[in-house]
Amino acid sequence: MLRPYRMADASPVSDGGKVAFGWRLQLWRGADSEWWPFCSAHAEDRFRCGPIEPNGAVKISSVYPPIAPIQMKREINIENWKRRDHFRFYSGFDEPFFGVTVKVRCQKAYDLCKREGHSFFLYYLHATLLAVNDVEAFRYRIQDGRVFLYETVDASPTINRPDGTFGFSYITYHRDFATFQSAAQIEVERVRQASGLEPASSSENVIHFTTLPWLNFTSMSHARHFTFDDSVPKIAFGKLHEADGALHMPVSVHVHHALVDGAHVGQFVDKLRARMD
Repeated sequence: MLRPYRMADASPVSDGGKVAFGWRLQLWRGADSEWWPFCSAHAEDRFRCGPIEPNGAVKISSVYPPIAPIQMKREINIENWKRRDHFRFYSGFDEPFFGVTVKVRCQKAYDLCKREGHSFFLYYLHATLLAVNDVEAFRYRIQDGRVFLYETVDASPTINRPDGTFGFSYITYHRDFATFQSAAQIEVERVRQASGLEPASSSENVIHFTTLPWLNFTSMSHARHFTFDDSVPKIAFGKLHEADGALHMPVSVHVHHALVDGAHVGQFVDKLRARMD
């Protein structure tokens, strides 16, 4: 069932707990080309539906990268939250982030990408997003001292350019890899052809990703502005290398301890490993 929203104020409409998502598509009504909003009650339908004409038909001519997607979230009642004391304790730290680096076996995922002609980078990025979205703690965010839980989180990875620089990107989460890859390839190419360092047009419902394909690192730290209110997890990937007869890759995970504990990081790593090998 479609749930429209008002483009003027991007006000989402939900019904019976179902959540509406909004994007902009270019739709053809007869011979005229117009911009129309569309949305769906399911994240998987983001590229497949639009406003229904009186005759029940709609033609989607082309899909553009998401612009200002509605970020569905709900506020956590901190007073009744089981993490209340943990949240208050770690929120007062000058550096509330902690990080770990693990080795992830990637042989089966790499072989599949070679066999099917997939981008290995996009494959492991997608596998990581699936694991992230399956662990609720990775979808918590702190905003103005309040805690929110996002329904889904997207990817904001750095993209290396041929000239040796890099740019930021914004890639929407989809559980289906083919849908994710199609949209991601467009965004990756856009960033590679651009210049300068423009922050991605994303908000709190992302994971910050970076890749250091030159280094088989065993630890990692990130540049941070400590006066900036930041609770977004940061995940880094290292050099693909052979060890013990199989391909492995280091993965670094940094999270805000007021929201995420070591047990949650362990759950994420287990899910990622299961998808990569």
